[in-house]
Amino acid sequence: MRIQQTKLFQYDELNEKAQEKARDWMREGTCDDSFWYESTLEDFVTIAGYLGYEVKRDRVFFSGFASQGDGACFEGTFRSANLKLDALKAYAPQDTELARIGNELASFVKDHPHFYASIKHQGHYSHKYETVFTCEDLNEEDEDITEAKTEDEFIELSRDLMDWVYRQLEREYDYQMADKQLIDTLRANEYEFTQDGTRA
Repeated sequence: MRIQQTKLFQYDELNEKAQEKARDWMREGTCDDSFWYESTLEDFVTIAGYLGYEVKRDRVFFSGFASQGDGACFEGTFRSANLKLDALKAYAPQDTELARIGNELASFVKDHPHFYASIKHQGHYSHKYETVFTCEDLNEEDEDITEAKTEDEFIELSRDLMDWVYRQLEREYDYQMADKQLIDTLRANEYEFTQDGTRA
């Protein structure tokens, strides 16, 4: 029998090259996990609800963040009656893009108070153009609400919202992958490494 002793080090005890290797290990583990974006998507579901959409967390699709075809979209429904602009402003008072989308949806809803839409994801990508919209006016049996101008206005606002959530996800990803955040996590969890930065 042979007993081998190995010295273990915490992040701050490593040399610069080993620290870089430790950060790479942490970064890879963070990418492979879904925890980094869960709060962003939960926040989005709440915001979408205030804007009149009913979206479930597992119906938000995205890919990112540096390849062709990257983006975000969602499946769900929209009802004019569900728009709660005051609640949105109270929840996210500093977000100018959300305020713009909310104000334009409020104007749209004023003209179409019984508007309903279903949004479905299709295709192989997750960006905003991989969606199909089915629109109708629940109050008008004899009129077709799906005239091009009306549909286009709503679809454009919905896709603006898809762009918005993609930017939130990208911002959170950049934050989680930044060296400072990785180092804070390594220190807080007191991870141990061999001298060359390999996770023990």
